[in-house]
This record gives sequence, C-alpha cells and structure tokens, in this order.
Amino acid sequence: MLKINLFIVGAQKCGTSALAEFLSTHPDICLVKDKEAHIFDRDDIGKLTLNDIDKAYGELLPHYNKESVCCDATPLYMFYPDIPSQLADYNSSAKLIVLLRDPAERALSQYYMEKRRGSEPLSFGSALLAEKRRLNEDMDALDLDSAWRRYSYRSRGYYSHQLNNLYRYFPREQVLVLKNAELLNEHQHTLDKVTSFLELESIKCTAKNIFSGDYKVSVSQRLALSFLRLYYFPEYIRLRLHHGVVF
Repeated sequence: MLKINLFIVGAQKCGTSALAEFLSTHPDICLVKDKEAHIFDRDDIGKLTLNDIDKAYGELLPHYNKESVCCDATPLYMFYPDIPSQLADYNSSAKLIVLLRDPAERALSQYYMEKRRGSEPLSFGSALLAEKRRLNEDMDALDLDSAWRRYSYRSRGYYSHQLNNLYRYFPREQVLVLKNAELLNEHQHTLDKVTSFLELESIKCTAKNIFSGDYKVSVSQRLALSFLRLYYFPEYIRLRLHHGVVF
C-alpha cells in the first residue's frame, strides 16, 4: 500500500472537513476512513514503529484502489508541536495542506463545538480566561479528554508559530496554505490550486454548503471577540509579515 503522502494538518474549525469531502471525490485521491486517522496523536505514538504506523493506516484504507494520493485529514497534527517531526520521519516527501481562519472566529467556533458536545460548562469569555489554567493543569496532552484537545481556544490561533514549526521539517514548496474563505467563496478556483499543488488533473466539483457551525453570537460573545482580536493583533502582524496571510 502507498504511504500517506498528503496530510491536511489544520487548523481545526477552518474547513478541513469540507476540503476533505471535496477531495474524496477525486479519482486519484484516497481519503482514510472517517477522514481523520488520529495516528500521530495517539497516546502510544512513542512506542509505534514505522511498520506499526503503516499497519494502522492500512486498517483505515480498506478501500484503497491504487490511487496516487493517500490523504489523512487530522487537523490536530499542526497544533501539537512534536507531530510535524514525526510526520517527516514517516514520509519526508509528503505534502501538507493548511487551512486557516480568523483566529478569533475559529476560537468561537471551537467553543460552540465543545458546548454541543456537553464538555464546556463556561461562558465564552470565562472559557478564554480559564484556558491558561486549564492547559497548565493538564499533564497529558495526548489523552483523549485532554484540555489541550478541548479547551485550547486561544492557543490554536497562534498560526505563525505552528507554520514556523512545520517549515522546520518540510520545505515550503511541500506546504499549501489556504484560508477557509477561499474554499467557501472561490470554491472551484481553490480546488484547482489544490489539484495543481498535488500535480493532479483538475475536476469540476459542485459547490456544496457543508460547513457546519451555525450559531447566534450573543452581545457578550461579540464583546469577547473584539477583545480577542485585540489580543491577536501581534499574531495578525506576524502572519502578514512572515507568511503573507491576511485576515
């Protein structure tokens, strides 16, 4: 079986599911079962050999039919700092796609996801204030119930640091950075960029509204978003200067 050679590594709540859904319709792309393999964020990843990883992926690709691209779309991979080096050890020639969204909007979207799951009892503003304490108290970031998975609302928005970490292990020509607004508003053009990046033929794909997360933003949440955007101001500057990303 072909090694995974395409990772959609982040960021969470930025349209990775939508992109994976679209790419799964391409005849030359095989997406792992359920889209997210969660191999490299397993709590026993340090004990797995490359053969173990190949076997784990094989179990998620029973439908593989000699497609030239095998894709794992697990958005947590960019956030955890140790994972990019592990991806490079696994397949240094793999290509990576990063989807980004305004970090303040992304944080609110993650918050509502956790509210729907029943794991977030706090208000949005309180959750932002509690984040540092929650993460500092968590001793096992890879645990399935880890605060790093559930409550990292602000932390996941430091895209510049995460991109810098990716580029330590993968050359920039192997990384495609997109904004979720491009996928939403320039659907076909963005997919053409992706297929060109993957050196595949472009296919026509009917635009579908498969972005989830409809919710009504309260007055207090709008105020929290305004403060959060001010908080992220240095990050906006870093993204613009070092990565050409503007929100």
